Amino acid sequence: MINYDKYQEMLLCLPAPVLGSQLPDVQIDIAALLAYAHSKGVKANELSDEEKNRFIIGGTVQSLQESVRNNSPYKNLAEWNAANE
Repeated sequence: MINYDKYQEMLLCLPAPVLGSQLPDVQIDIAALLAYAHSKGVKANELSDEEKNRFIIGGTVQSLQESVRNNSPYKNLAEWNAANE
């Protein structure tokens, strides 16, 4: 059985969902990024930010992360859940 207090504490640590409307207007060539990662024998999330940036048009990994952080009206998943009950 799940401990409700621990569950609530966990929700405070999780980020809020990212809505499509919060994402910046960039293009990402995901097929090329995945092919590049495969050619290096690693997963896409194991690539450096510099390597990922080669496949992003109109932004960078850092600008995407910052945009998502700054545009979310909720601090965490618990706050999002409370607003959407």
